[in-house]
Amino acid sequence: MKKLYKCLGALVLVLALGVQVASSVSIGATSNEASIYSLLTNTYGYNTAAASGILSNLYHESGFNPTAKSGPSIGLCQWLGGRKTNLISYARNHGYSAYSINGQVAFLDYELKTGYSSLYSYLHSVDNTASGAYNAAYKFCYDFERPANKAYRSSQRGATARSTYFTKYKNSDTSIATDAALATNAVTSDDNQDNNVADDNTSAAKYTKGTYTTNLDMNVRSKAAMSGKVIGYVSRGSTVKVSSVSNTKWGKVKLDGKTGYVSLKYSTKQ
Repeated sequence: MKKLYKCLGALVLVLALGVQVASSVSIGATSNEASIYSLLTNTYGYNTAAASGILSNLYHESGFNPTAKSGPSIGLCQWLGGRKTNLISYARNHGYSAYSINGQVAFLDYELKTGYSSLYSYLHSVDNTASGAYNAAYKFCYDFERPANKAYRSSQRGATARSTYFTKYKNSDTSIATDAALATNAVTSDDNQDNNVADDNTSAAKYTKGTYTTNLDMNVRSKAAMSGKVIGYVSRGSTVKVSSVSNTKWGKVKLDGKTGYVSLKYSTKQ
């Protein structure tokens, strides 16, 4: 009986410690998230949508843990190889710990400026809306993180940015515009429009093959319908070459070697 009581006592202690550890990990992650958001917006000048996009990626990469390791990869962004070496060198030269939030966010901003200038410019010009948060997360994942199956993961991280982090932080910035996409299942601007505008079945003659400029941020879908899986993304102002038109408005395009479809209702033929 004494052995039984000892075992029960040990089990209670383990469970209590487990609850305490789980609580501290959760609190730590929340604190790290808030610190990163503050640095991105207050120190480095990203708006809430861009910061939400970055937060979504850091959550999926490391859970906001600057000491996270996965094989040889380290940190918030899971830097690897030469980029990992550059992080360590940058931190040493600027008086940071390479495993600190301050050091890694500073390096992230530096790396975007110097190695990903177009993405850096995009993040600093993205619309401060829920759709902007989706787009920021998508492009950050697609162009900066570049994981396996990156189109799917980019879309996943875009959804997290829009529904979790932008929703959480949007009221911290009074300059943020209202966004109708919050009230729908919209993904990007073209989806939001298509959810609210009926198809024009008389438009078949309007759209022909040729070169178009996108007027909105656009998803590229696997088939010529809103139900098609998102396989990629083109930003507003992009040029796309349409080889044929299906279902009155869907232009067939090539993206990263894949065939997909974009809505021509929100594009202008050149």
